[in-house]
Amino acid sequence: MRAGDCFLPLDQKAMIVNYIDDMCAALATDPDDIDNAGLRDVCMLVMSYQYAFRPGQIARIELADVRFFSTGAVHAAVSLIKQKDNIKRIRVTRRISADGVRCSMSW
Repeated sequence: MRAGDCFLPLDQKAMIVNYIDDMCAALATDPDDIDNAGLRDVCMLVMSYQYAFRPGQIARIELADVRFFSTGAVHAAVSLIKQKDNIKRIRVTRRISADGVRCSMSW
C-alpha cells in the first residue's frame, strides 16, 4: 500500500470493467438473454468494484434500501459494518454508476 500499488493489477481491473460493459451491452440488445442469477452477480460486482463494499454489506441490502428516481438515478443505502460499536454503525447512501443503474433496473 505504501508503495502506491493497488490490490488488483491493471489487466485484472480491465477484465472486470470489460465484463460489466459486456453485460450492459447484452442488456441493451436483448435483456431476455441474461438470467436473473447473472444479472444479480453483475449488480453485486458493480457495487463491490465501484464502492469496495464488502460481501456482508452487499448481502444486507434489501429492496427497501434501494431507491429508483425518475431522473434515472439509483441510490443504495448500506451499513458500515466494520465498526465494533453498534452506535457507530451508520448507514451511508451511495449513488450507483450508470452501468450499475442499467443492471439494477433490469434486475
